[in-house]
Amino acid sequence: VKDLLAHLDAWRDLVLAWERSGCAGEPVAIPAPGLTWAQLPALNDQIWQRTCGDSWDDVMTRLHASHAAIRAVVSDYSEDDLFTKRRFAWTGSTSVGSYVILATTSHYDWTRTLIRRFVRAG
Repeated sequence: VKDLLAHLDAWRDLVLAWERSGCAGEPVAIPAPGLTWAQLPALNDQIWQRTCGDSWDDVMTRLHASHAAIRAVVSDYSEDDLFTKRRFAWTGSTSVGSYVILATTSHYDWTRTLIRRFVRAG
């Protein structure tokens, strides 16, 4: 469960970094530097390698901080700015909201499913 929560935190951090760089007019490496969407398994493995030794308390501290940061970023956007595709150059053909959903609610559903499987197998 800790590794799943660390994964959630890492994906929030990715979106926060994309948004921060994009708003600053800097290049945005989506999903990560040197990786394409087709290489998500490699990215997820990198996340696990980087976080697997972290303590529960460290993961929870980061998770709470990234949650607050995502909420703050979202609250700075109007609904139109969040969900209008191509509104910002850094989002390419999608929207800020789509990236936020990817790193939050979509990942929450995935995590919930895996935790339920774990509990049932337990």
